[in-house]
Amino acid sequence: MEYNNIVQKARRKYLNRAALSPEEQSVLDKDFNGKDYIFYKENDGKDFLFDTRYSADQTFPRIKQAISQHTAYKKKLLIRYIGSAAAILIISFISFHLYKMSSIPQMKYVSTSYGEHKNISLPDGTVITLNSLSSISYPQDLKGDTRQVELKGEAYFDVASEADRPFIVKANDLEIRVLGTKFNIEAYENEENIITSLFEGSVSINASNGVTRKLVPGDKAVYNKNSGEINALHTNDIDNQIYWLKNILYFDNEPLADILKTFARERDVLFKLENPTTGNLRMTARFDGNETMEDILSILSQSGDFSYNRQGNIYYIK
Repeated sequence: MEYNNIVQKARRKYLNRAALSPEEQSVLDKDFNGKDYIFYKENDGKDFLFDTRYSADQTFPRIKQAISQHTAYKKKLLIRYIGSAAAILIISFISFHLYKMSSIPQMKYVSTSYGEHKNISLPDGTVITLNSLSSISYPQDLKGDTRQVELKGEAYFDVASEADRPFIVKANDLEIRVLGTKFNIEAYENEENIITSLFEGSVSINASNGVTRKLVPGDKAVYNKNSGEINALHTNDIDNQIYWLKNILYFDNEPLADILKTFARERDVLFKLENPTTGNLRMTARFDGNETMEDILSILSQSGDFSYNRQGNIYYIK
């Protein structure tokens, strides 16, 4: 080829140190450009020396610089990639937690003080009445496959019927599950028993130990926290369990200690039994809420044969 002939001619002249024309010098420059070796074997086998500007000492720094620039560029790309990936991860992490926060239902909490009652209307139409020193928490929108609330203390429930969404009350170790019904739960934390009384519909009581009971109207179930047993009985005077809704306190053959606990919640007072056995006295009584604490204790002391005195808001039972 003509180009190769020109190259060979220029190489031979260069080897013999002959003067090169501008065209021949340009051909050699193009031929040597970018090569990183010292010697080149010509077709006739003679060693062909490069000009010093084409030697390894001269070309290696340029190659090294090119490699460094390429490595630096790759590092920049890697850093940029890592930064982008980190940004994506951070955004994903924040988005995930924002989603979780938005998906966690907002809870409402309602409580009562000494002697206080409160009515609560839930979004589904259920109405709850809280007794004194009680609390209830529930999701604000009450959406989902179930309607679940958590009770501490005592409350009366008038549950709106929804066939496809059970209503669940969590009370200590118990779960009371209903569809639409009226019932009362007494689940004070300092009491040994949790009492569920059913007035309409049906309920299923499930303990954490696997024990279950189903109630029909007129049934009263007593769950003992210590033994884990649920005892259910049917009574004709089930309405006695919700006299408190009318501010009436009714006690049917109950221990004095339990009666005094009720008045401690209702009147914000304390009772001290000098003889613990006095608390075992069983009494039946009814109070309409207008009596003073002294009137109540006077009536109870006549039936139980005990005396009392008062120091501030503490009553000492002798």
